[in-house]
Amino acid sequence: MISWILYWFMRVTAFPLYWIYIKRRTYYEDKKDTNTHIKGPAIVVLNHRSLKDLMLVIFMFPFRKVYCQMSEAVYTTNKYLGWIMKTIGGVRVDRKNNELSFMDKSEELLEKGKILVVFPESKVSTDGQIKKFAPSYVVLAQKTGVPIIPIYGDGNYGLFKRVHVTIGKKIFIYDHCEDVYPTKAQIDSLNKMVRRKVMVMGQEQQHLKNVDQYQKTFALRYFLKDLGRLIVYSFNLGFRLKLVNAGEKKNKIKPKGGLIIVANHTRFIDPLVLIMAYWRRRVYCLTGEAVFQKKYPVRNFLLKELGCIRIDRNANDQDAINNCINVLDGGGVLLVFPNGRIHRDQTIDDYKSGAALLASRTGVPMQPIYIHNQSKKWNKVKLYLGEPKTVKELCDKEYPSVEDLNSVMDNMFTQIASFKDEAEKEK
Repeated sequence: MISWILYWFMRVTAFPLYWIYIKRRTYYEDKKDTNTHIKGPAIVVLNHRSLKDLMLVIFMFPFRKVYCQMSEAVYTTNKYLGWIMKTIGGVRVDRKNNELSFMDKSEELLEKGKILVVFPESKVSTDGQIKKFAPSYVVLAQKTGVPIIPIYGDGNYGLFKRVHVTIGKKIFIYDHCEDVYPTKAQIDSLNKMVRRKVMVMGQEQQHLKNVDQYQKTFALRYFLKDLGRLIVYSFNLGFRLKLVNAGEKKNKIKPKGGLIIVANHTRFIDPLVLIMAYWRRRVYCLTGEAVFQKKYPVRNFLLKELGCIRIDRNANDQDAINNCINVLDGGGVLLVFPNGRIHRDQTIDDYKSGAALLASRTGVPMQPIYIHNQSKKWNKVKLYLGEPKTVKELCDKEYPSVEDLNSVMDNMFTQIASFKDEAEKEK
């Protein structure tokens, strides 16, 4: 009784700290199958990225006492800490002595209908990679018949951060192994299956995080960007923008989801013109390193907040590529000028295939656009919008070569050149 009172007292007093310090965003593989309101016994298997994972999992299930297997180091470091861990539901595991009494204790808890949390990596992963799993939890699940609930956490703890958690569907051992006494090879195979499941959940979580980041209709952190695009749209009174839909599917000329805009570049204000045309969506622009200068930190900050992604054109800038992939994977719009710089002579024959590479890796369509700028103050700026197409539609190969990507870009700029000829005929 005293232990129960102390447990809930510590849980209630620690909740404000949890609420302030740990902001959790939870994804579900199938919310109807598994959610935070677990009924009955279960083995929760969680990757171990931080010592704060314990606090996360305790408060993840608000109305259940959670028991957790803990290493002997927690108990031997400080006697008071060991007493606290035991009070909140710790099950001591002596890894060095290969002592297996924790298995009997864990089995007893599961037979009583409790939730048991296991960190099968046995120690914190400092490099973010999921280490090898110890298979003891598989043996427990097989002996008791309780489900295994895989959970992946990204370990992104902090005062102004948000930790993301993905809860997978229940795994029943007897669905994958009918033997009452499975062999060591079968147990190892089941263990690898669960580990692989957690790793896949981590990969899928990155996609969900990207969708959250780039498709939110309203978020305070996008205040400057949303304000900026509304201000830019108001410039339309001066530019008198006119859209010419040159594609066959005119009703789908502005597709939803991820999109790469490929356009010619003749003036510094070209990005603003395209933002006017797609003002309903947040447009991110791949921007050369020359625009970002160390002596202008305020301008660099504003450019980043307004959606400019810095890329070093003289090096293999993997960070910029990853940022672009995250935007596209999240369903955002990325503006790319494959010419690489402003061509005031209106030439469009000098371009690179980076946009095709991004489109190939993400599967999003590319849309060719020709910007026909006004020659006089009150003439209209015309945008010739082509039909969006994916790399697979233009090159039916799962893994296109460099030559294939160059051919895809040739196709894009052939359309842009035809738009240019059409615009010059209308003069």
